[in-house]
Amino acid sequence: RGLFEAQAHDAPRAAELLAMIGELFYTEQLAMEDGIVGSEAHLALRQARSAPVVERLFAAVEAAAAAVPDARS
Repeated sequence: RGLFEAQAHDAPRAAELLAMIGELFYTEQLAMEDGIVGSEAHLALRQARSAPVVERLFAAVEAAAAAVPDARS
């Protein structure tokens, strides 16, 4: 929800993050379609497809957080 609201302030960054989240959901959809949810094949699919996306997602969030001035300063 916060990312949808963030689109009003930083549309490109919010769209990038939403696209990454979409990739994660797509991977889970593939697992459901293939009937492999909860199996070793599902884990392998997540490791191959989702893990790199999660790494990019966390890096993007950390970069965005670093760009925001600290309100305590």
